[in-house]
Amino acid sequence: MANSDQANLYYQVYESQRGGEYPVYRGTRYIQYGSGFGDVLRGFFRNVLPVVARGAATFFGNMVNKRDEGSNWATAAKAAIAPTAMTVVSEAAKKIQEKLEEKKEEKKEEAEQKGQGRRGRKRVYKRNKHKRKSTSKHYSKVPKFNF
Repeated sequence: MANSDQANLYYQVYESQRGGEYPVYRGTRYIQYGSGFGDVLRGFFRNVLPVVARGAATFFGNMVNKRDEGSNWATAAKAAIAPTAMTVVSEAAKKIQEKLEEKKEEKKEEAEQKGQGRRGRKRVYKRNKHKRKSTSKHYSKVPKFNF
């Protein structure tokens, strides 16, 4: 009976140290990775925002120039829309053209690379143009023995 009392005491102490019912963070079940909403925003801020900023600067510059010429703010704003639109479209076209040129250059660089590693160099095995001699002629040269 003494052993069971000691065992019960051990389990009581263990239960008190086990942690109880407090919630514990054990990590996520799946690791998150890949392209999410942040990648969309990154593309927006890298590509669209600079073009919009240049367009806004052009718009306000044209609007102030028209206002200085003597027209009211509404007329100046309407008159500034057309040059601004032309500027934004031309800037976007330039940016797209630059991206296409960069991609062409990258493809050229990839084609010029010749790696020394196992995967970098592809070996081409040429097919043998000459047919092998048939084996029957070879055996015909061996003397036959009749026993």
